[in-house]
Amino acid sequence: MHGCTPLQARICAALSIPVIDKRFGNVVKIILMTILLSGFSPSPAPAQDKPGTEWCAGFLNDLEHTVDAYGVRDTGSSPVPGQPLTRTTRFLEEMKYFITDQAEGEQWLNLLDQEGSLAVNKEIENLPDAALAPWLHGLKSGPGIGEPSSQDLRESLKADAHECAQALLSHAKKNVGWSTLALNSEEIPSEYRRARKVLGLYPLFTIPIGLGIANYKAKVSRQYAVPIEDLEPRGTLTLFSPGISQMPDLNGNTVEGLLLKASQNPLGIPLLSDQELKWIAERYAPVLEQDVTGDYDLPGIVVWQGPYMAVDTERPAVYYYATHAILRGSPLLQLNYVIWYKQRPRTGLLDIESGRIHGMNLRITLLPAGEPAMVDVIHNCGCYHFFFPSEKIFRGPKTELFREDAFVPQWLPPYEPGSRLSVRIGTRRHWVERIHYTGFSAGTPITYTLLPYDVLESLPRDSGRNESIFSPEGIVKGETERPERFLFFPAGIPDIGSMRQRGHHGTALIGERTFDDPRLFEEFFFLRK
Repeated sequence: MHGCTPLQARICAALSIPVIDKRFGNVVKIILMTILLSGFSPSPAPAQDKPGTEWCAGFLNDLEHTVDAYGVRDTGSSPVPGQPLTRTTRFLEEMKYFITDQAEGEQWLNLLDQEGSLAVNKEIENLPDAALAPWLHGLKSGPGIGEPSSQDLRESLKADAHECAQALLSHAKKNVGWSTLALNSEEIPSEYRRARKVLGLYPLFTIPIGLGIANYKAKVSRQYAVPIEDLEPRGTLTLFSPGISQMPDLNGNTVEGLLLKASQNPLGIPLLSDQELKWIAERYAPVLEQDVTGDYDLPGIVVWQGPYMAVDTERPAVYYYATHAILRGSPLLQLNYVIWYKQRPRTGLLDIESGRIHGMNLRITLLPAGEPAMVDVIHNCGCYHFFFPSEKIFRGPKTELFREDAFVPQWLPPYEPGSRLSVRIGTRRHWVERIHYTGFSAGTPITYTLLPYDVLESLPRDSGRNESIFSPEGIVKGETERPERFLFFPAGIPDIGSMRQRGHHGTALIGERTFDDPRLFEEFFFLRK
């Protein structure tokens, strides 16, 4: 090619690659053209055995198609148009508006890459062995001489995928790629479908549903008016806790010190290592005061039972993961605790919410000093979103026409350092009936195991194969549908009532509200000055 240096010749060739997926071909070309025209001093040429741009384009395209063909796409995060193997979240999409300089832009790109690495690793692990056959020959960084094992091939695929993603990402970072990607990035798909609302005559639907929501809120409010000591369980009140009798130690760190250290980065996001997240998750893990009338009230570990997931109630477990909120322009750490039950039993003949598998997601949003600003909870279908705000931070919920406002059955009790949040959970429906603080080692509870949520997205089977319990649509696989999906069709949420993956929880029947919206609290609450 005339006018190209040797390094630029490789980039010129890349601009005519026919195999790049249409979803990201144009933006990759923009980034590569920027490199051509920018007059930068090239880095040393890569070693001969490293994937080149042309090979990477074909490899990534093939990998993307293989993942989709075998239905193992992980949608806990969303693909970024224009940048293969990077993923984003609603929080990261919001954070792009905070970028003001190169350092912040590069960190934002790195976070997209990290999200992508986590998702791609799970997708490769979840591919069946049959999908690996085409990769037996021609892997750029294959496992070596001899017939490789399926796990060797998976590790090679991961290495090549991340090396290729880094190659494109490094070009973008050196040439203000964050601005190109930010301008070309698209909104994360809504959990609500407008066509469903149109077909379901949504405006008419809101009238009876609005009355139903008001009745349910009044019923819950009456229950919360009863003093906690007068709440009579219908069965046996059973305590579950993480079994830690004193505050766990992490190299002498306090929560405040750890959050301060974790926020020392260009965007000021509290980012924790796996070890640090485990430590702080143990510190805030709640005590569960469960009203038990049957094994359907026992929180358990998720296992495979035939083709579908099941809950082993003989092994109590709670799953944790981190998210982030934005409050007054500052990113805050959120600790999520997910509980699974084997079923939501019927409470009557016309109970449209009953069905196989149930659960809840309890979230604690922490201020920089470690004090909770908000506790909120949903069922794993996205239903029954309860808010427990701190009166130090919030004045009260906002009220607007044509939307379901935030429901506050109780204000968050004053924080007591050195104590645990205790959550009273009712039988059958699994509604949260009260929250309060209790001693760090209160009573003699049953110990539950605290596990990272990631294992649910690549859960080993007895056969040795890994598989996500979630479909590419973010729904738990296997018969968790509820009869309510027909009645609430006009709300716009596909498979409403089914158990869902993180990142897929629409939580309002009137209007739209998403559990992982980083500005959720600012949008639905008045803040104190």
